[in-house]
Amino acid sequence: IWYILKESGSYIWNYYVLRDNFEANMGSKECLKALLGYTKLFKAEYYLLWIYDHGNGTHIPQVDEYDKDGLSIIELSKALRESNVKIDVLFLCSCLGMNIETLLEIKDNVKILVASQELGMGFHNLLGEIFKHTLFYDAGPVDRIVDRLVKEPSISPWSIAKYIVDSYSEWWESICLKYKAYTLSAVDIDLSLIHI
Repeated sequence: IWYILKESGSYIWNYYVLRDNFEANMGSKECLKALLGYTKLFKAEYYLLWIYDHGNGTHIPQVDEYDKDGLSIIELSKALRESNVKIDVLFLCSCLGMNIETLLEIKDNVKILVASQELGMGFHNLLGEIFKHTLFYDAGPVDRIVDRLVKEPSISPWSIAKYIVDSYSEWWESICLKYKAYTLSAVDIDLSLIHI
């Protein structure tokens, strides 16, 4: 859990790592709800929730590797609603996270969803060459994105969502020059559901 302050500069530490290196059941709605409740202790202008693990469109993570528990999209929605935390950007760094079912479930508590419509970033049966570099195996440009948040703590939700998409696009192309098949998008949930 990172808390990033507005102040920044050459000699100012503008972030704190509040919790690190602990094991929690990431497939549990109650665990996510507790985490979201904890974040309310630290008032912020914007909130970014980044969930990283395997997904199958209905569960993220598909299964927590230690507790063998999966967090369904409905459980995610309930945790958001019950914790009463409004998330400006939800980044589902997992397979098949961008779908109409997810958008409809989280629409009341999330403004922008960043996710992939496909497996990984859409590696289209290129397992042999690409598998070791998919989103599942390598978290991608995490350091670059966190660095941007630390250097520019007042960045707007839409700007960081776009930056996440652009950073992953550049990262994907750098590891897989031969195949440029990937999907990752940022969607303004209110605008996308206007006609549904």
